[in-house]
Amino acid sequence: MDQASDAQPTLSASARQELLARSKRAGAEARELIDQCARRSGSYELQQQRYAAMKTALAELRTGLHGLVTAYSRGLRQLEVPPEHAIILVKELVDDPTRLLPPDDLAELRSQLVTWAVEAYYSG
Repeated sequence: MDQASDAQPTLSASARQELLARSKRAGAEARELIDQCARRSGSYELQQQRYAAMKTALAELRTGLHGLVTAYSRGLRQLEVPPEHAIILVKELVDDPTRLLPPDDLAELRSQLVTWAVEAYYSG
């Protein structure tokens, strides 16, 4: 191979202009994508913080709910309400306020309340 074959081909002025324009467009598009990634990353972090706060609040609500269901169930026992009727009454607590919950969440909540109610009713 001689030196002439190793040399880079010379670009015409119009080809250089086209290459420069494509490079600038690619750079601008890259900056836009980097900006989008940064915004979404910040948004993701904010969503994670909100989720953590919501999860904490939900745990606090469930703790309060547990205490109330326990008191309700023990009260039903003291009133000599039969256990099968007490369970029906506890399930009825869930029906109206939770009508907007997805069915799986509603079933899980109802199950949790029944578990708490049975534990409280028989531990009383």
